[in-house]
Amino acid sequence: MQTEGDSVTKEPGVHTHSGDPVTAQVQQVVSTLHSFAEDSSDSVRNCVANSVTSATCDVMQRLPSKSSLERSVRRKRQRTDNAREIPHTRNFDIPPEYQEIILHDSGVDDVDRIICMGDINIVTNLSGNRFHNALKSVYMCAHPTMWKFLKGIARDIAVQRLVHQNALVHRRDAPTNKYIKLAQRLATKIKMYRAEVDKLLYLRAVANMQVV
Repeated sequence: MQTEGDSVTKEPGVHTHSGDPVTAQVQQVVSTLHSFAEDSSDSVRNCVANSVTSATCDVMQRLPSKSSLERSVRRKRQRTDNAREIPHTRNFDIPPEYQEIILHDSGVDDVDRIICMGDINIVTNLSGNRFHNALKSVYMCAHPTMWKFLKGIARDIAVQRLVHQNALVHRRDAPTNKYIKLAQRLATKIKMYRAEVDKLLYLRAVANMQVV
């Protein structure tokens, strides 16, 4: 129906044909693609692949080209990243949705600001090279924006929590005495975190902790 002021200028017609199920399925694939683009850290190619895996040939024939779908993923991610102004200095406020993963923040006014992120219950010994390689798999790029960085860290912590809980429930092999002692030392050290003044020195000590 079309109106102009208080007058109706065109009435809806009577549809005599049935709906087009393929069009609805095409729209569903595109909607799924946008969801993957916004919520997944997968590569652009994988986002497209995951979206069309179960699509029929009829649906694929009506979809935009592969390059158009990939551009759609990139545009969606750019809009999501640009929803907030991307900071270029250390002096920015951390959004509320990421406050849960902040273990320590020396403050926005600190010229040498240090932000420690993680879950105090699952602090583990992780070498620098392993951590760097893990980050590349999370972000699928070398230099993520600050918001993409925080989002990726939050997601990775959620996965680590899952692994931690699974280990607690489904532990099969008893750890050796060496790792029992290391776990005990870590547990004792973690309890001291809140009272520790030099957080950076504390984290270095945890990262290099070992039992001989």
